[in-house]
Order: sequence, then C-alpha cells, then structure tokens
Amino acid sequence: MSSIPVFPSHNSEGGSMLLDVPLNLIDTPEWLRDLAKHEGYKAKDEYHVTIIGLHLAQIIKNANKDNLVKSLIENTDWTIEVLNQYVELAKDDDAGIHRQSIICIVEVPQMSDFFQELEGIIGTKIKIPPAHVTLYTKNYDRGIGLYSGNDLLRFRVRDLGEGS
Repeated sequence: MSSIPVFPSHNSEGGSMLLDVPLNLIDTPEWLRDLAKHEGYKAKDEYHVTIIGLHLAQIIKNANKDNLVKSLIENTDWTIEVLNQYVELAKDDDAGIHRQSIICIVEVPQMSDFFQELEGIIGTKIKIPPAHVTLYTKNYDRGIGLYSGNDLLRFRVRDLGEGS
C-alpha cells in the first residue's frame, strides 16, 4: 500500500470536486486486465476519486457557502492510499441501461475530517461516499455513482480480490 499525494480539481460552476489520479499511479494487475478484457469491459482513460458529487454540490450551493468550502478544499491534505482491492459493480439506471464497472478501493485519510468540517459549514449531515477509483466500465462510459457505503453494498456484484 502506498500513499500518493493528489490534487483536487474543483468545478466552480457545477460545484463538484474530484481528486485527479494519474493513470500510472494505480498498477492494475495482469489478471484483472485479462478478466476485464475477457468480460468486455473498457478501460477508463482517466482516474479520479469523487469527493463532492453533483448532488452534494447542489446542497453546498444552496447553503451559499462556496468560499468557505473552497478554502476547506484548498487547506486539506489530499493523499490517497491504493488498497489494491477490486470490486465489480452493476446498476440498472433510470434509462434501463445495465451499467457495470470495476473499481479499486482507495483510502483518503483526511476524508472523514473533511466531511466533518464540511457538515459544520453547510449545517447538513453528509453521507461519506466510499473512496474508490473506477478502472473499467461496461455499457456506459462513466462509473456507477456511489454516494454512500450502502450504495457500495447494494451495487456490489462480487469482490474480485486483491493484487499488486
């Protein structure tokens, strides 16, 4: 397990915030690449960890605290630890598309503190999204969208194991 400093990209218009992860920082094992290819998955051409998704961004926008949130983002030490745990997910979306993805679980050590401070700023309880990077998708170019630990459990098809 390695700690990697990453940098946030904050979309001031939509309010979302991602941690950009360089492609070479997650060394996908050969067995996982083979499985993904065999099962028809498409490798993502960019990696990120979503910290603030569109739904939470709207809540922040409605709280009218954009400057405080921006300062919190800038003053947080954003580091990820790649855990090399891989999970296959599936979800039928509102359009009836059966979306599938393979993710790598990561840890963001400052995530809990960040969300605790964010809750204080906006005055709303927040479900912390499971930290992960989508590596592969099938039937849709974007990932599944995990907004809570319950989503991870609900959309989990199978654990694919660990590897380095």
